[in-house]
Amino acid sequence: MKRYRVPVLKSTGRVVLALLVGIGVWGLVACGGGSSSGIGGVKEPNAYVFNAQTAEKAAFLAADFLDVFLGISELTAQIVALVEAGEESADLSGLCSPGGTAIMNAQLTPEGGLGAGSSISLSLDRCIDGVVGGTVDFSVRRYDESALLPEAFVFMRVSIDLAGGGQTTLARFFVQLSRDADESEIGFRYFGSRDNEAIWSFTEPDGKTTFACFDFNLVFVDDGTAVVLGDRRIAGAGAWITEGLIVDEQNRLFGLTGAFFPVPSDLQFRRLAGEWVPASGYGLDFYSEAAGSTRCIVVGIDDGITPGRTSMELRIDIEVPGGVVLTVDPPDGPPIPTTWLDLLDD
Repeated sequence: MKRYRVPVLKSTGRVVLALLVGIGVWGLVACGGGSSSGIGGVKEPNAYVFNAQTAEKAAFLAADFLDVFLGISELTAQIVALVEAGEESADLSGLCSPGGTAIMNAQLTPEGGLGAGSSISLSLDRCIDGVVGGTVDFSVRRYDESALLPEAFVFMRVSIDLAGGGQTTLARFFVQLSRDADESEIGFRYFGSRDNEAIWSFTEPDGKTTFACFDFNLVFVDDGTAVVLGDRRIAGAGAWITEGLIVDEQNRLFGLTGAFFPVPSDLQFRRLAGEWVPASGYGLDFYSEAAGSTRCIVVGIDDGITPGRTSMELRIDIEVPGGVVLTVDPPDGPPIPTTWLDLLDD
């Protein structure tokens, strides 16, 4: 059995909640209201305005979604490892709250393994707080056991449908997994296509928050003790290393990117008190426009939106463990020092 060095099963409650957007997006838009955005009959979003009052909210949304993908990456690696080892079913109910169930089932190829047309499904019932249920489905498009990083050894379409407690989660995107020869590094690229735009949308009675049209990667390195957000080996030459659009519950849109320059321009995470926090690297850039994408029909952009006039930088504060600094442009007061974990607690 392949055993990735990602420490997923050492903090299973944290991981499964991240998968179900329990820690991150489950309960994300608990305050505020306004018009929603999503699929079908979508009203064009407004440009997000960055200022001293809104900066931390935008940074929170970005941190929360990225935190969710850190969790789902850890769990996906373990699920794929189980199926590669020949497991067609597994009871993962230990990841849920007491009384909840999580059952994995795999449909393998006629040859008995992963391959085009095979699939994996995780069925959940009362898994969080006794109310959240639904499915997480992986549809395998390609599998090559011998492929080595940066090439993908498995390419899958992911569909997530969850509901409970008056809240729902809908996600659709592609994921590619890569690994090196000794399995000390494993990477994930999350993205969509023109016909199947990437989307992760969370809805509750007060509104909807969406991360869409994204293309980014995470690589677990150093035997799983660190994570690189934006590995150029996977992103490829001439590509943004982190890119996506976020629409908040008030239908305000902003673009999120890493940097093409300088080098190194990735963002590296390490654990602090059991949580992933940024430790070094360039940071993130926020734009009150569609940034690197001129269209994103899934959130109501056909030809782009009217650009806003503000932007924001998130940079690493090397003097503070897990610290970051937010700087709004044009300036609206001094830079805002905070931490990644404080953002997630907002």
